[in-house]
Amino acid sequence: MKLTTEEIQEGSKVITEFMGYKIKDRHGEYAVILNDPHTEYLRCWAKYDSSWEWTMPVVDKINAMGKAFSLAIFKNYISLTVEKSGNKFYKDFSFSHSEYITGEQTGKEAIFKLLVKFIKWYNQQVTSTKLETTK
Repeated sequence: MKLTTEEIQEGSKVITEFMGYKIKDRHGEYAVILNDPHTEYLRCWAKYDSSWEWTMPVVDKINAMGKAFSLAIFKNYISLTVEKSGNKFYKDFSFSHSEYITGEQTGKEAIFKLLVKFIKWYNQQVTSTKLETTK
């Protein structure tokens, strides 16, 4: 299924925040503001849904989080699996999901949807862990 404008906007905001960038909203489009020691500058509109150049740093950040990581891109689907062993501060987690590539949905859109699903899921895990440690 083709991504809607609302899905792209919401997903871009979720990914931008996950990457630690500031967001500038202009009429529903999210621009990424990178911090530079000398100035704050705009990196253009977030293109996580349409550019591998934007997608791959997100994949790299997720890869660095887990003990086991797998991103598989096939002709008909993309699969993402991230597993992390817990320690005394963090809970174990395991995430695995696939997204189909169809005539209506490109590989870039499929990976965008997978990354948004993972980040939303991950944010829920972090929130629930924080709640457990404050009890």
